[in-house]
Amino acid sequence: MARRRKPGIWAMEGQWSARVTDVRSVSPILDAMRAAKVADAARQQVNGPEDLVKALRRWGQKQHDSYGIGYLALHGSPGAVYTGRKKISMVDLGGELQGVDLTAKCLHLGSCAVLDGGNDFAKQIRQSLGVRLLSGFTQDVDWFESMAFELLFFAKLVDYVRPIDAAKYMEREHSELVSRLGFIYEAGRASSRKP
Repeated sequence: MARRRKPGIWAMEGQWSARVTDVRSVSPILDAMRAAKVADAARQQVNGPEDLVKALRRWGQKQHDSYGIGYLALHGSPGAVYTGRKKISMVDLGGELQGVDLTAKCLHLGSCAVLDGGNDFAKQIRQSLGVRLLSGFTQDVDWFESMAFELLFFAKLVDYVRPIDAAKYMEREHSELVSRLGFIYEAGRASSRKP
């Protein structure tokens, strides 16, 4: 019997601060996943809106089909992410991806409060981007708590055949952290309750 190939993680990360001494990165999550042989991971540096569009377009290419999990690691605010000081509407970003097929992919927004607006708002963003599952936070999140959560979540996204089951697992097994971070997800008809 052939085993299902586990999806890889396609991370798109910006600078967290203008200070040269600030070297924060989500790379430790990716390194842990690779070291434990849980998932392959690729990291794209995002310095501006054009870089983000390019990284998402590349993620949608056939040659990158094995990277089923997208990880957007940028500063955020309700409905938007930032590359430096440039604000990018998530709905408008979907408009930049015409002709890009992301229907089999899951995208996690590792950004503060992007999904503050609840499930209907998350559905609008998911449909605009064309992804299978969209997840993220409705609250401003603590750096270490969100990284710990994302490590756990990605490990489950890789394990479960249906991505929504990974999100439901997080609600069931890590409900306190889900609530504190304001984690929600949207996957077609099935979406989480707003915390």
